[in-house]
Amino acid sequence: MTESQSLVSVIIPCYNAEKYLAETINSVVNQSYNHIEIIVVDDGSSDASVSIAESISGVQVVKKKNGGVSSARNLGFEASKGEYLTFLDADDWLFPNTIEDKVNALKNSKAGLAHGIVEVTDSQLKGNGTFLKGAEDKTLEALLNYAPPAIPCPSNALIKRDALLKVGLFDLQLSTSADYDLWLRIAMEFEILAVDTMGVKYRQHELNMFSNLGLQIHDMELIFGKYDRQLDLRRVKNKFYNSIAKAFLKQGNLYQAARQFYKLMFL
Repeated sequence: MTESQSLVSVIIPCYNAEKYLAETINSVVNQSYNHIEIIVVDDGSSDASVSIAESISGVQVVKKKNGGVSSARNLGFEASKGEYLTFLDADDWLFPNTIEDKVNALKNSKAGLAHGIVEVTDSQLKGNGTFLKGAEDKTLEALLNYAPPAIPCPSNALIKRDALLKVGLFDLQLSTSADYDLWLRIAMEFEILAVDTMGVKYRQHELNMFSNLGLQIHDMELIFGKYDRQLDLRRVKNKFYNSIAKAFLKQGNLYQAARQFYKLMFL
């Protein structure tokens, strides 16, 4: 199969993302790889997100009632036709060669997913000097070690459609950790490739979903229940509860910090 025959679907879940959406979409439009469909899934936005997406030529907009990022990603998958897929957050930005680099890595391999290097930035895409490189091999083991991120940033992953069809889509019960859950399932079935080139600018700002500690606890405890019989999750649990407890301490919430430290006693 030649490069021109391999369609890539870039699915952008969107909820009130008018501030960053045009910049995100244009980072896809400007890719060196030119066989791409762009699908923006509007998750019930009340701002100008839909009109912004519709104003950019070639963008397909799918509208739905608000139901969360996992349902938006899954609906985008249903609307897509690509052999490869990227689920791009509406506030992130792709480096111009990243899709081409990842397609070239995946097209002659049995791997199910490829990821690159992530640059952490502020809200204006100015780098803060932090670069995240994921696991180069033994990705499942790295995922179970939990730190540093084995596959940094959900927007950074290019996934084969066949891999998603085999392991299933995003779990509708999950939000902040839906990507981690999917990475576990893919890593249990497929090789995962690290591409040594820049992939994504990950924009940090006050609206990032990962600032909600309660959601993180909800999601990770659901994941622990899903995989306790299949995987050794002791390292994940230890690192997760430690990190959440320290985050609560930083907020001055001693009660919640103590609750997370208490959970460590029973691992």
